[in-house]
Amino acid sequence: MGRRWLVGTALLFGGATSVSAQSRATGMTPALDSIIREAATSSGFMGTVLVANRSRILYQRQTGMANATWSIPNAATTRFRVASVTKQVTALLIMQYVQSGQLRLNGSIADYLPWFAADTARRVTLELLLTHMSGLRDLDDVPGYYASDDSTLRTHSDVVRRYLMAAPEWTPGSRFRYNNADYVILGAILEELSGMSFAALLETRILAPLGMKNTGMVCERTVIPRLAEGYDRNANGILQRQDEPVERYLASGALYSTADDLLRFYRAVDSHRLLSASSTERMFRPNGYGGALGSWQYDWKAAPDSLHPDRPRATARVIERQGWIGAYRGLSAMIPSRGLFVIVIANGGHADLSTLSRGTGIASRIIAAVTSHAPSR
Repeated sequence: MGRRWLVGTALLFGGATSVSAQSRATGMTPALDSIIREAATSSGFMGTVLVANRSRILYQRQTGMANATWSIPNAATTRFRVASVTKQVTALLIMQYVQSGQLRLNGSIADYLPWFAADTARRVTLELLLTHMSGLRDLDDVPGYYASDDSTLRTHSDVVRRYLMAAPEWTPGSRFRYNNADYVILGAILEELSGMSFAALLETRILAPLGMKNTGMVCERTVIPRLAEGYDRNANGILQRQDEPVERYLASGALYSTADDLLRFYRAVDSHRLLSASSTERMFRPNGYGGALGSWQYDWKAAPDSLHPDRPRATARVIERQGWIGAYRGLSAMIPSRGLFVIVIANGGHADLSTLSRGTGIASRIIAAVTSHAPSR
């Protein structure tokens, strides 16, 4: 996920809200409208919510501002920084090469980056990187790294050589620690193997084949049309732009996309257009703590209804991915047994999207509404 928590206040739901025609046709619309309205009021939520099944979009709503300076509201075509949702895409690229036999999950860093410090490289496998069990240094611990404008750090390998070849802080595989550096190293392996930049590889293997024309990697020096800015409110309730550089997250968190483009991706994953059924199963297979390769998979259960404590609680097996960098937050959830997809992306406020596994928060309320009302197909 990300590294900073921002405190914000309310942004009113009205005025800067749009809704797609598809959403008017389903029984879950009033419930989702209420959830989003409450989140906008209580936590300043600005962003987009999309719900779909395998054949059609069931609900899509945007609220808040993409650019407050120019009074541009969030829309279906708005591009959002999706933070660590990027890791899911990186993991899929790795699995494509595993499927072709060019990478092995039990292969070590030493097998693919011959210049990496040998003793460390031999001890850390791709699977340990994918599941955050490498024990390697965390880039969050490098002062000023994410805000750096160092022009010599042009590739993933540049970052790895500069910061990430120290000995592990504990025995690799012995414990879990969420670490953006793991996915930067995976990005370096992908660049080394393909001979392409991560952005070019992403375009060639995923974006172009799926027609994801509104997705790419953030470059802070490049103008990206329709890219939402990040916002919060100060102590006086005044909306402020919340600059949060994401480019240095690279393969761990620098992707931008639209909800529609992400839906294309998840439908392609679900239909095995990008990976075989067996490779897809391996990518999403949970380990002892629910961690899959670039994702989480677990049995979700809604929080008890305080008004009706004896009422059965909604449940579902979900595959989800969260992202969080300052005001930029994202959550994707697939419910394969129902053929349902839920995408939530925020560019403002402090709604916590990371509590789905605990059955609480806005994300859990959205999933509860979806599982109760959405038609499967």
